[in-house]
Amino acid sequence: MKGSELTKKVTEGFTHSNQDHLLNALKAMLNAVPIVGGTLASLMSDYIPKAREERLKQFLIDFAEELSNVSEKVNVTNLESERFSDLLP
Repeated sequence: MKGSELTKKVTEGFTHSNQDHLLNALKAMLNAVPIVGGTLASLMSDYIPKAREERLKQFLIDFAEELSNVSEKVNVTNLESERFSDLLP
């Protein structure tokens, strides 16, 4: 994956889709219903997966795969040197 592709995936993972906006509007309308509306909106939040979270999850999976693809190119000895001591715990 090239840098521009990674940037695009990160941006997509953190932006709201139309589905996110529709779900938020529906929850807001449910909250207006007396007595049970708030409970139903809360249950929706808990049990309907958000598209944004799914995009972020997919990005993290792709990112982990990409890291594993380049892992053999990384010289661990260099990372353990004093030069990188401030960057890594």
